[in-house]
Amino acid sequence: MNSKENGLRQFLFKGGLAPILSKQNYFSLSDIKNFLPIRYKELKQPTLNRYLVELVRSGSLFNAGRGWYSSLSDPFKLDPTPVADAIKAIEKHYPLLRFSCWSTDQVKSFMNHLLNEFVTFVFTEREAMSSLYELLRDSGYDAWLNPRGKDLGRFIVRKKNHRGPTNDYRSTEPWSFLSH
Repeated sequence: MNSKENGLRQFLFKGGLAPILSKQNYFSLSDIKNFLPIRYKELKQPTLNRYLVELVRSGSLFNAGRGWYSSLSDPFKLDPTPVADAIKAIEKHYPLLRFSCWSTDQVKSFMNHLLNEFVTFVFTEREAMSSLYELLRDSGYDAWLNPRGKDLGRFIVRKKNHRGPTNDYRSTEPWSFLSH
């Protein structure tokens, strides 16, 4: 271990991240890199990763998943009840399909406004979208495949790893919506 690596380790383990931990509950790996003093910015990524793993193991930092960390020890858990029926229908017909599913009903207590209708989102591979759309439509859901304009509204089936909807309604991004 060279002196810079040792210095980074001491910086991190002696409370060097305290200012970032006190300001925000969640922060990304890039936030941590940007926060580091200039003398540590040239160190290799595996070195920082190794120290972050040690901090997580020691309980000083908590892994929030996918390159995000937290100062909160209790992970956020969604109630699976609002999406259970949709998940069961999908898993029954497509047991090998990789997808994720969530609903605005699951996060309603964190919203500033009350919702009358809830939207359920299903993220899956592009190739599976049409089949999944037909399955959900046949299962009684109000599904939409690639809606535009004011039809953008209910249950979404979209490409996996999509960063989120854009404000450009002319986008060619494939969308499917369904309400329950």
